[in-house]
Amino acid sequence: MVTCVTANLLNPKPLAVNLYNDQENKLTTKGRKNMSNKNDIALLPVVGWDIKYISAYQSVVFQPHILPTAMTAIDDALPTNNYVLTAEQCLELSQSFARAAKIIQESSVDIPDNMKN
Repeated sequence: MVTCVTANLLNPKPLAVNLYNDQENKLTTKGRKNMSNKNDIALLPVVGWDIKYISAYQSVVFQPHILPTAMTAIDDALPTNNYVLTAEQCLELSQSFARAAKIIQESSVDIPDNMKN
């Protein structure tokens, strides 16, 4: 038996971040098409996902949906690879996400106006 859960989120913009130039906790952001530094890493926003429960294998299949370009509408988000997780991995991942969300909520990062949705 397979059960599917789908989620859709807000429409963030793809961007590139130089994760190796994090001075004073301020990330350097650049437009995705202007990536010129070898340390820039393209970030593709996850705007939705499918979660399928496969009881025969006691596992979960997670398929994120991304925006590959800033011009992609949220309704045209692309499904990516399928990732299989055990119940233990799901719990560990949810705890890691909760810790990361808490850090984000407690931090203050200045986001340039041109990078805000």
